[in-house]
Amino acid sequence: MILEKKYASQILGVLILLLIPFIYLLIFTHPIADDLAFGHQAKTTNLLSQLQTTYLNWNGRYSGNFFIQLFPISIDNLLFYRLLLFVSFGLFVVSFYMFIKSIFSKTTLVTLWSITLLGVLAYLSILPTLAEGFYWYTSVIYYQLSLVFFLFFSAFAINFVRQQFLIHKVFHLGLTIFLLIIAIGMNESVALIIPFVCTSFFVGSLIIKSKNSTFLAVLTIVAIGCAAVVVFSPGNEIRMATYANNKDLVTSLFMSFLQMGRFLAGFIFSFSGLFYFLFVACFFPLSTTILKQLKPHYLFIGFVAILFLSVFPAYYATGILGQHRTLNIAALFYILFITLFALKIGNKLKERLPRKPQKMIVYFTLFFFIFGNGRTVVLGLISGKIQEYDKQLQQRYIALKENRSGKINQLTVHPKSIYVIDVETDSTHWVNQAYLLENNN
Repeated sequence: MILEKKYASQILGVLILLLIPFIYLLIFTHPIADDLAFGHQAKTTNLLSQLQTTYLNWNGRYSGNFFIQLFPISIDNLLFYRLLLFVSFGLFVVSFYMFIKSIFSKTTLVTLWSITLLGVLAYLSILPTLAEGFYWYTSVIYYQLSLVFFLFFSAFAINFVRQQFLIHKVFHLGLTIFLLIIAIGMNESVALIIPFVCTSFFVGSLIIKSKNSTFLAVLTIVAIGCAAVVVFSPGNEIRMATYANNKDLVTSLFMSFLQMGRFLAGFIFSFSGLFYFLFVACFFPLSTTILKQLKPHYLFIGFVAILFLSVFPAYYATGILGQHRTLNIAALFYILFITLFALKIGNKLKERLPRKPQKMIVYFTLFFFIFGNGRTVVLGLISGKIQEYDKQLQQRYIALKENRSGKINQLTVHPKSIYVIDVETDSTHWVNQAYLLENNN
């Protein structure tokens, strides 16, 4: 059953309304911690020099470091900070749309946007850390923007296979490789995941003797080469040396599998993800030839492998469990997995599933605001904690301007949807120092 246009328009309107609270939160965001430290570096150090120093002494995120240094952050210009977050939010939505468009054909624009926003909302609902996903600039740049580049890359790669080129085949290929290079350089998790994805598709193409094997081979070689630049950068060893109790293989594996089980269960039993899956399975036929050859069990194995790559490397390198920003990456791949999985088995489920899209969206809306991050956002706004968070940080800035070396008061509210970290009672703590550096520029 194909979603009728009149229903798609109604559903799209509802989904836009559901998205508004998340966009509204952007007006309460503030720079904190790394935002201020990187902002100070960007304002006081030459860009190329800083990129070289970071690569040699801290990490190998060549494109991530470039973007983080490109826009100096200041607490004196909250409008600029919030606009950057708004743009990144919009880019994520557009990139997800491009991916959805690449795997559907002969589908109306309103229908494409309906499934896009439904997928985005499902992702927002299951994010392990919403605050670090969309409301903290440092994490948005290193992690969320990496997903934007990956989604654009995936869309262009799929279109290349479908022989749907932008301007010209050579231009399209060059842009696809460029997006691949940028995406891998954003952070270590993506630098491991993308080569795994490219290699998997390349091996699969050899097994089925696909005519796209050469194209996929090029992507795989480029992906592995770029990943090596990130993973084997001199700075990674220096940074890992600052963590205690890391590089314990057995403990890292054990704790990683526990973490994987916890979040896998959370993803699978999330109501937003479930209704998104049912909606795609019921109303969207699989039409892209490249996806027809994917096996459902291979999709699941691939997702579990990606979940492992989102958890284990971070724990092994730092010895710290709970790197939820890397699990934000896994959350997106879970949405992509259930999208493809629903398309693959949809024909088998259609006769057994409800066929009333309006009713399904009503249920989606209900559960969206009862469980997951939808509930967190609404409660934060209704309780006034988010507004109070904004007020207290505004007052902190004023106090710092009046007394540049004075004590920095801690926040008394910590709204889960946008709170990341706060200053410490120890005035020498690096977050406190970042504030003082910013205010003494």
